[in-house]
Amino acid sequence: MPPTADHRAAPDPVARAARRDRRRAGVALAIVLPALLAGGCGPESALPPAAEVADAGPDCLSADVLWTLGLTPPREYDRPGASPGAVPVDFDPVAVVRCLGPFDLPVEMAEPQPTQVLPSLDPSVVGRAGPDPDAGSPLVAGAPVPSDPPGAPAPDRPAATVVEAELRGDLGPLLAALARPSHQPLPDQPCPAMWQSQPVIFLVDADGRAVRARWPADACGFLLDGVTRPLDALEVVRETPRTAGAA
Repeated sequence: MPPTADHRAAPDPVARAARRDRRRAGVALAIVLPALLAGGCGPESALPPAAEVADAGPDCLSADVLWTLGLTPPREYDRPGASPGAVPVDFDPVAVVRCLGPFDLPVEMAEPQPTQVLPSLDPSVVGRAGPDPDAGSPLVAGAPVPSDPPGAPAPDRPAATVVEAELRGDLGPLLAALARPSHQPLPDQPCPAMWQSQPVIFLVDADGRAVRARWPADACGFLLDGVTRPLDALEVVRETPRTAGAA
């Protein structure tokens, strides 16, 4: 959804061009400076391909966004989203739309998510490969736990709700942070087995078009230090709950 319009002043083409030129200079500095400081040593780095520009604006309810936020889309939910990537150099954003999931919201704002209840297992059954008329289907240690019996109707997945927050302010520091190159993994790169919640943001221009920005990351896919800090300096001007799969 496009950001709310600001009717206080009409866009100044000269000011927009100057802002775009300053942004290009800042992006170039953000790319070149780390390489100069590294002096040719350290991890190889690169920018991702440019993000796809969505003419329809930001979409916090696309299936890939829901998965990224830790939410399971409703059953048979098919809503593709624009491909994330580096912010195109000729894209001139005026606002940020952040998609907030249950891990991003205060406890009082986040809706409780349903928990999956697994059937209890008889320890004497687990590990037996042969059938047991008293235990039902055979279970083998390490095999997936069966959920529904064959032919049973699949239960509907509940609707997933996110909060769409519009942020405004000086986007220069955020754009400079997003322009930092990511580190490329080395052969046989060791990485910790852990998951990191990363902000899902769209940059929106004055025409309502949007790009989903990809955050710069280290060789293991974790956020570089301090890249999300510029988000804290922006002002939240609107928060709108949106639900996927609502009737």
